[in-house]
Amino acid sequence: MAIKTIDDTSLYNIANAIREKNGLTTLYRPDQMAEAIRNIVFGGPDWRDIGYTGIPATVQNGFDYAVEIKDSWDPTTTDRSSGHAGTFRNDWKLVYFPHVDFSNVQNIQNGFDNCIAFSVMDEDLDFKNIQNAQSAFINCKALDNVVINNIGSNKSSCNCYNMFKSCYSLKNATINLEDVTNADRMFSDCQRLQYINVGTSDDYPNDSIINSSKITDANHMLEGCYDVRGTVRIDLPSCTNAEQMFVNATNSDSIRTSNDKIIVYANLPALTSSAGARSMFYLCPYLKEAYINLYGYDDPDYGSESDPGSFTSLEGMFNGCTRLEGVKLGPWRSTGNVTSTREMFLNCSSLNMHYDDFGVYWGIPSFDTSKVTDMRGMFSGCTNLTKLPTPWDTSKVTQFDNMFLNCPNLSDDAISDIMEMCINADTYNQGSGEKTLYKLGFRSNVYSVDRISGCLNYENFLNAGWTCYG
Repeated sequence: MAIKTIDDTSLYNIANAIREKNGLTTLYRPDQMAEAIRNIVFGGPDWRDIGYTGIPATVQNGFDYAVEIKDSWDPTTTDRSSGHAGTFRNDWKLVYFPHVDFSNVQNIQNGFDNCIAFSVMDEDLDFKNIQNAQSAFINCKALDNVVINNIGSNKSSCNCYNMFKSCYSLKNATINLEDVTNADRMFSDCQRLQYINVGTSDDYPNDSIINSSKITDANHMLEGCYDVRGTVRIDLPSCTNAEQMFVNATNSDSIRTSNDKIIVYANLPALTSSAGARSMFYLCPYLKEAYINLYGYDDPDYGSESDPGSFTSLEGMFNGCTRLEGVKLGPWRSTGNVTSTREMFLNCSSLNMHYDDFGVYWGIPSFDTSKVTDMRGMFSGCTNLTKLPTPWDTSKVTQFDNMFLNCPNLSDDAISDIMEMCINADTYNQGSGEKTLYKLGFRSNVYSVDRISGCLNYENFLNAGWTCYG
């Protein structure tokens, strides 16, 4: 058998080539050369620029583990959920997930749960057969960008409940949710999420898009997403529950990296849950404008103008939206079954009727309140409020407590409108409740009896059994 040898000159040339590439002056023994070659940086960042002699061990270890995953991958496994052999739950070694054949996987519930170092996921992973992604990536605190093109596309539905909950570093998410049915808490507590494109629309490339024809539950979907910015466009024609969808979103100045105010356009024509849009934007201080369609217009699939939605609550819908300047809520009859608007605009200190740049007078929505019984605290803390739209139907209201507490800038016209609402509160007037403006939150040191008595409707107000302060 012939034996091939390498002479000293060849070894010397190999060592020089290594030194030429890595910029070092190290003398290499033959048994050290292979490792030195592996440590040479080819493309990408040159770690020597920041004082490293080669690729850091943590990076190399993450890469080596990804190779190990790829080499041992079984493409026939369908269940990689927690408790099964294919799971990665609590895998602290996972940093880079390789490109593997994911096409047969159907269940990844808690499959990557608490992989705290997991930061890079291949954009071309095939999620088409996934039916259950519940809590799949919960607590993956290093994951900062996600692209999924086809989740559940071979299935009739996919559950994404809690899918990315508490992925604190996630900034951008691009996911086709056309076949997802449950998005409840999908991005809850993704505190640095700035841009989200979960849908199929390319019409607004600079806006965040939430677009899916199958999602029925968007409850808490963006809860605690403090850094969402710009314009958010929502089109969920099958969604029945949007309760607390944005609760606590944009609510932390310590985390938020932009002072941009948020504008939301939402089409939610199928709301049927009793909760409806309750607390939908609770504590979203950077929300500036909201344009909300709560029930279909003259669409036979969703009802018509004369057919109200079955949801019953708008309670706390914009509570704590301190920068909110205006809301459009429609169609008018969509709220025909609502019974509670309690604290709907609580502490919306920027809210008022005003003319926009196109000369349109708006700000506070006029909507069907014919079945509302509870208006407690509806405008409490609206310190900028001067005017109201056409007085609402208060015929069924039984609770007015503090409706206008801490609203120090009401105009005479607004005071007159409020007295008219008191006069027309048939159910309340038939009871034994206190019939004073004090009950509604008026205070004599802000609104004197002399001033109130000079407003329209005052005589009728007194004749209906009401007084200013008792």
